[in-house]
Amino acid sequence: MAVFVSFSDESSGKTERDTFLFGGWIGPLHDWDDFFVPAWDERVLAGPPRIPYLHVTDMRSAKWREKHSITETDAESRMDQACVILDQLANLHPVRIVMNAGDVRDDFRQLKVVKNSKQFAASDFEPDYLGFLAYAWISLKYLAETHPEVEKLDFVVEEKNVVTKYIQYFHSGLPLALAALGNPELGKLAGTLIPGDKYRLPLQAADLLSWHCARRERLETMSKRDAARYRTIAYRKGIRIEFTKDMLRALKTALSRYPQPNTKSQ
Repeated sequence: MAVFVSFSDESSGKTERDTFLFGGWIGPLHDWDDFFVPAWDERVLAGPPRIPYLHVTDMRSAKWREKHSITETDAESRMDQACVILDQLANLHPVRIVMNAGDVRDDFRQLKVVKNSKQFAASDFEPDYLGFLAYAWISLKYLAETHPEVEKLDFVVEEKNVVTKYIQYFHSGLPLALAALGNPELGKLAGTLIPGDKYRLPLQAADLLSWHCARRERLETMSKRDAARYRTIAYRKGIRIEFTKDMLRALKTALSRYPQPNTKSQ
């Protein structure tokens, strides 16, 4: 079976109306397990000294670096090496979904996310949820077009308390959502959703991608080294979709007309 796996992360910006990015990598399970993981462990984490994970915000923290006995120069070098590894693995494709968080909150304010259980109250339709849905949709479409041999795409997301639980509910209704969006044939390709943590090596690659791409999308100042890393991991075969207001409204119309099990209109 041709199994692909997605490892993704999101960046929500400094305010509730900032640019929101949901990004990650999709690639064959074989490439992740047999090539990416050993290379990342040896060339990024092992050192010496060994570090427990690569998370860009932590690598930028003097306190974190001191705790793990690495210098700023070493931290920058390890992030460079991480980008080299990703650049060398041609079968790993970056996927980026970009949307304005304020537009999402404005256009989806009448929708609530609910669970078929009394344990969780209804939740606002946060950009994280729509970001995952759009990411899953675009990833499946991209794979169906570029890798017709694919039989399943599993999704690994970093576990973040309640947000992850609601994303799981969205994933459970993914075939219905795909049908609402005009691609019912993609439902059979949607595999399992797997929560992970920052020690899961491919999720570290997703953090690296999201951190650099989010700053580029928000036009934030980047150092020459940051910009070089961005070019290495972003300018390669993959897909980037920016959801305009019209596209968001079309998503809302489709989902309202064919509601998922875990959404309702107020």
